[in-house]
Amino acid sequence: MSALGTVGIGMNKIPADAVNDKGYVNIDFAINDETDQYGNNVSFFIRQSQEEREAKTPRVYVGNGRIVWTKDGVVTVADKVEKQVTNAEFNSARNEAPAEEEKSADLPF
Repeated sequence: MSALGTVGIGMNKIPADAVNDKGYVNIDFAINDETDQYGNNVSFFIRQSQEEREAKTPRVYVGNGRIVWTKDGVVTVADKVEKQVTNAEFNSARNEAPAEEEKSADLPF
């Protein structure tokens, strides 16, 4: 399945604290079954933490858009891809881990 869409993001609507230390903004979106008066059926908002969602904090909407084409009329849920860890990342994390406590002298290993 494939789909194409178009989006307009209001850059002035993105709060400064939404930009992470790498310069990225995590944006979620919702595809609605019906369109609004402008023909849009997709809304974009700043990603919320679990605590914000549980506290029912209002979303910060930053844009909207529309799905303009789908191959078969269906949008499929993407499989979550587990992060691949390189040897360098593994070794770096291992070197930063606290040293194990010395083993007791009464243990055979």
